[in-house]
Amino acid sequence: ALQRLGYTKPPMYYDREYHVDGMPKCEVCLHVPEHPLCPGFKTRCILAIGKELYDTCQLAARQALVEYC
Repeated sequence: ALQRLGYTKPPMYYDREYHVDGMPKCEVCLHVPEHPLCPGFKTRCILAIGKELYDTCQLAARQALVEYC
């Protein structure tokens, strides 16, 4: 979806899975690069925290789309 906004590079996902008190936790940082044509849109890192990797990645992607759209 960010390609529709003129981004030429896809965002990168960085994740970390761990346990707290026996419960699974996951942190995902969605790294959105600087916009190639709009210097006002600087590199961003959107952090999402959840329980499972797939759901947490989806949450980070949704947060990015809300912020950019």
